[in-house]
Amino acid sequence: SWGPDRRQIDVARAATARVLVIPESVNPGWVAHTADGVTLTPVLVNGWQQGWVVPAGQQGTITLSFPSNTSYRTGLATGLALLPLLLLMALVPTRRPAPDLPPARPWSPRVLGAVGVLAAGAVIAGV
Repeated sequence: SWGPDRRQIDVARAATARVLVIPESVNPGWVAHTADGVTLTPVLVNGWQQGWVVPAGQQGTITLSFPSNTSYRTGLATGLALLPLLLLMALVPTRRPAPDLPPARPWSPRVLGAVGVLAAGAVIAGV
């Protein structure tokens, strides 16, 4: 079987170790296990392809899995489930009217601005 996050490949017995190559970009999230639970060693093939070293004498089904895909898909589903709540919160008006506050006073940064210009000049001059 060949899915987005789980794949099974049957391999025949061989007298020497070999490399199982998947023609996809290497990704450290992929893990390969033999039928008896042995984790295979990942290798980079041709500078970009995903591969695993299959030990000599190994035969049977090798399972490739991408475990972190489960949490990623759970996060996507949770976000999608919460989207109606977000829309409801954005569209429902507030119940309390805004209080009448005095208008904001304009800020005059003369002193702070002068200090900033002097500091920038000192940094530029190397003082």
